[in-house]
This record gives sequence, structure tokens and C-alpha cells, in this order.
Amino acid sequence: MLSGSASRLSSLPPPCTGIEIKKRAPIPPHSERDLLWFIANYAPEMEAWERDIFLAVREESFYFYPVFATQIMNEGWASYWHARLLREASFIPQQAYLDAIKCHSDVVRPVAAEQQVALNINPYHLGFSMWEKIVESQGLDAARAIMEQDDDFGFIRNHLTRDLADELGLFRFSARNDGQVKVLETDLNGLHEAVLSPKYNFGAPMVFGQPHP
Repeated sequence: MLSGSASRLSSLPPPCTGIEIKKRAPIPPHSERDLLWFIANYAPEMEAWERDIFLAVREESFYFYPVFATQIMNEGWASYWHARLLREASFIPQQAYLDAIKCHSDVVRPVAAEQQVALNINPYHLGFSMWEKIVESQGLDAARAIMEQDDDFGFIRNHLTRDLADELGLFRFSARNDGQVKVLETDLNGLHEAVLSPKYNFGAPMVFGQPHP
């Protein structure tokens, strides 16, 4: 009789405690690249005014995004018009002209005065050279249309030609830890991406806030 009662008791479901265990949602809910927004919304022990500062800085940074995305175009466009105005302004006194043209030359030169080769792109030099070729081959109206429609990504991919790259002496390279540099193949698409790679994510490192339970 006792053993039968024990058997029936063991087959009963466990008693209900009334407590439901809920799994906490991960924070952030997915990988988050917008770190200022993430900090403003999820950082613990922050006053409301501190969160407002993070959001204000974030909003202010949006102003610089299109500036960074069109740097080569804009610097080159300004340099093109600076050179063109100097060429066409015959009324400028000779000494003032020489001073201005030297200043222009220093800005758009491909390498620094003490160097023979540069491993970085001067955006003034590249943009200026590209606009000169575009205006020469397609006309000023076409150049203005490109200026209105493109950013640096479209500008480089569509208008940095093989001939111009060779004329400017552009090349891809790999650098070793011991300082040795190896010139890579002169693939035009690869060259485009080498010029543009520092512009991805607006030049900032790719940092993510990963979900954490």
C-alpha cells in the first residue's frame, strides 16, 4: 500500500511555483556601429544632460560626412579654379602673380619638397589633375554636372583613367615591417580601391558594440 502511494506521487507533475523565468534581451539587440548613439542610450549611471551631450556631438558629426566624402573633388575643384583665375587674370602685378603661383604649386605638388616619391595621395594634386583632364576632354559643363552628382567614390571610379594614372605615376604597394616597399601590379580597379580605402567608414576604425545578455 505504501509503495503504491509512492508510485502515484512520483508520477505527478512538479508543483507550480508561480515564478516565470524570462530571458533578458541582449544589449544592444544587434551589433551596433553607432557608438555615440549606443552610449547615449545604454550607458549606465549617466545623467540626462550627459546623454544629451553625446547625442549633440553625434548630430554635429553628420555635417562633416559629406565634406569627407567629397574631399578629393572639392580640393581639386578649388585648385583648378585657383590656377585658371591666375592664368586668365592678366591684370595681377608680376610679383603678386609669382607669389600666388608658387603658393598654388606648393599645394598641388604630388610630393613634399624634400621627397622624391610619396606613398600617400595628395588630394589637392589628384583632384586638380583629374579636373584639368575632365574639362579639357569633356568641357566645363560636363565637369559641373560631375561636381553636382558624384562623390569621391564615383569620381575616382569613373574618371581616374589608366592614362591619367600612368601620367601621375600612381601605383599600389605593400609595406613590410622592416620598411621595405614592394610595388604591386598596376591593376586599375585595384588602384581605385587603394585610393578610396581610407575613405570607407569616413576613415574611422570599424568598432562595434556587440550584444551581451
